[in-house]
Amino acid sequence: MPESLPTPADPSNFLTQETVSAGKCSVLVVSFPPGRPADGKSLTPLTSGISADFPFHVLLDLDSVDQVQGPFFGELLKLMKLLRGNGGSLKLCQIRQAIHDVLRVTRMERLFEVFPNRAAALASYSPPDDSPVVVDDKADDGAGGASRDGPRG
Repeated sequence: MPESLPTPADPSNFLTQETVSAGKCSVLVVSFPPGRPADGKSLTPLTSGISADFPFHVLLDLDSVDQVQGPFFGELLKLMKLLRGNGGSLKLCQIRQAIHDVLRVTRMERLFEVFPNRAAALASYSPPDDSPVVVDDKADDGAGGASRDGPRG
């Protein structure tokens, strides 16, 4: 995996982004400036910067978002499909109650992993410490074939 994520096509027009190491992957954390409603064009700079050959993991921090316009949800779905199709993921955090209610009423909440805060969302990228050890009897490397990463190929 590369040292850092490639930079999406200039989301600096109003999105704030930072790359954070979480577990064994890098996560692009994207936030909005205070007072600006999220509309259909909000995520366009981000989606246009994602290439098919790199699996992004994106955490969308909605703490500053007070209002969401309908087209934003369409762009959110588009971003989620693009990321998942490339082996990445999209998680949401710090959603205000009014926005969470819209997700619930439209039944979109079941499509997204939503976390109460950034720390909880980033922790979800790390495997639990008690992850099972998988034994691969076919591997004979002197270590007994035990691996925390699953079967060897």
